[in-house]
Amino acid sequence: MSVAGPQSVEAKPPVRHQWAAASLAWWLLRLTRLSVLLTLNVGRRAWAFRHGAHAFRWTSHDGVPLDGLYLPASPGRPPRCAIIMAHGYIETKENHLGRAWALAQAGHNVILFDQRGHGRSGGGWTTFGVRERHDVAALIDYAQAQGWAGDKVLTFGYSLGAATVLQHAAIDSRVARVVALAPFVNMREAVRSYRRLYAPFTDEAWVLAGFEEAARQAGFTVADAATLPAVQRLQVPVLIVVGGADRNLSAREHSRVLATANAQGICRLVEVPHANHFSIRQRHWPGLEEEILEFLDV
Repeated sequence: MSVAGPQSVEAKPPVRHQWAAASLAWWLLRLTRLSVLLTLNVGRRAWAFRHGAHAFRWTSHDGVPLDGLYLPASPGRPPRCAIIMAHGYIETKENHLGRAWALAQAGHNVILFDQRGHGRSGGGWTTFGVRERHDVAALIDYAQAQGWAGDKVLTFGYSLGAATVLQHAAIDSRVARVVALAPFVNMREAVRSYRRLYAPFTDEAWVLAGFEEAARQAGFTVADAATLPAVQRLQVPVLIVVGGADRNLSAREHSRVLATANAQGICRLVEVPHANHFSIRQRHWPGLEEEILEFLDV
């Protein structure tokens, strides 16, 4: 008579913990609405309008109204590919007007937009790129219809926005090049990274189960919110930029993994010493802006 040995069974959080975790995750996926209150950036919008920006709204693939700003290229510059810019979690498009202005001065039409659930856009959930990738496709449709973009565009994203544009580029042949600042490999690993940094006292299985349930309520799955397989399929050059001191989405766990994932070797990685997850966007790093402009000069 044989006796079966011990089997490894993944422990599930107690029901009460699952409920608490799902409630927390539900709140975090909808927390982006606070960007309306926290980052209206009225002064920055006024500055943008004084410098020739135009506000516009369009409707995405699933009927969600989205809000954007169009910043035309500086007159007298040789025309270059239009750039679509996507912001990060709990930000708005106005947070990126400084870089957008520099790109417009270099000859690019720049189109910024509030991701769904952020700023002045509609939509109640953040889906970590699952629906947002299609929002970018709908925006390109709109920009081309307005004459702001040609057959090919460049995309530029930060953090959540970086994951969005990378996932989008894998499904849209109109993208010529992508710049991704501090992206994540997938939603699950992003949640793990943030849990370790901000809530190490919580149980990982407890937190992940909560996000699985919250995503289900939002109509998507955590597994679908994956940037790595998108990068593996990419056919266009990608510049991935990450801070060497990024503790939120570290280079080791995210950007380096993405940069080496494409078999064609079209991903280029730039690690900026001493920059963290936030300063990589907020500060001017010597040489970095020039490298980005050179990469986008197609």
